[in-house]
Amino acid sequence: MDGTLSAQDSTMTRWDRLMAAVNGAAVDRIPVMFWQKYVGEEPNARTCASFHLDFFRTYDQDVIKVTPPEAVFVQGFGAEVQRSADKPTVITSFPVHHPADWHKLPVLDVERADTGVQLETIRLLRAEVGEDVPILATVPSPFFLAWQLVGERERLVTHLQKYSEALRYGLETLTLTLGRYARACIAAGAAGVFYVAGGATNELLSESDYKSFALGYDLRILSSLQQSRFNVLHIPGRAIMFDLLVTYPVSAISWYDRGTAPSLREAQVRLQERKITGKALAGGLDQSHVLLAGKPDDVLNQVVDALDQTGGRGFILAPGDALEPTTPPENLHMARDSIQP
Repeated sequence: MDGTLSAQDSTMTRWDRLMAAVNGAAVDRIPVMFWQKYVGEEPNARTCASFHLDFFRTYDQDVIKVTPPEAVFVQGFGAEVQRSADKPTVITSFPVHHPADWHKLPVLDVERADTGVQLETIRLLRAEVGEDVPILATVPSPFFLAWQLVGERERLVTHLQKYSEALRYGLETLTLTLGRYARACIAAGAAGVFYVAGGATNELLSESDYKSFALGYDLRILSSLQQSRFNVLHIPGRAIMFDLLVTYPVSAISWYDRGTAPSLREAQVRLQERKITGKALAGGLDQSHVLLAGKPDDVLNQVVDALDQTGGRGFILAPGDALEPTTPPENLHMARDSIQP
């Protein structure tokens, strides 16, 4: 079965299509979710909203995934950031160097910090598109944000191993801030969060360490979002802890399936074996080698392969991570047009 409805069936709304995918039901076409890095000088809510709205409409997607400017979450905690109109953002000074610095991190007022721009962006988008378009707010996990505040992988691991109580103090502060921010995003009009579980990779931590320093904080935030309708778990990196995180209370799971295990087919089998339902798989497109550097025919081949792996059910077509701003539009148009019924 290809997972699509017959021609005589009525066209689905975006919400119908998305929830059918979450529940493994047939869809009129595969739902689409792209997201692109935001590059530019100090942003304001109107420029951010306009950027996301133009990108959403250009490719007629099913979800607006709000991608904040790089490093926006670290600024409120004291990081110094250099932005430019045409170059990647650079963090020039990190706020955490010594174990005692974890105790100095404040619980932020999310409306007044740099995150306030993102909340206003969501409000503007919701006012523009109405209630029929799912909007997702990007929220980093506390452990991922801690990594960004330290800046150095080795220093983070040293603090985890030798100064664990100081690190836990900092993680508690970050959890309080990020939980408040996630709930404020829902109140501002987001349908849910795109939760980035950075660090859930065996290249950085053991599963035992992730359970001890990340998993509980993740679940506290996600479990507090009772008003959300649709949350996505994104696991960046390689050698990811898919089996550990697959039971998180989310509607979809996103990862770089073209660059690390499991494949879409393997992930679908693992969900079935563990009798886990109500979760779609988001992926199928290689954002680096195919969408960025390939040709439209290469993109088409990946879409066909993704549909073959999943049978067109329980699947959202998406890149494995954020798209570069230089991604050729013809490749994104091919990805979108290739799933048109």
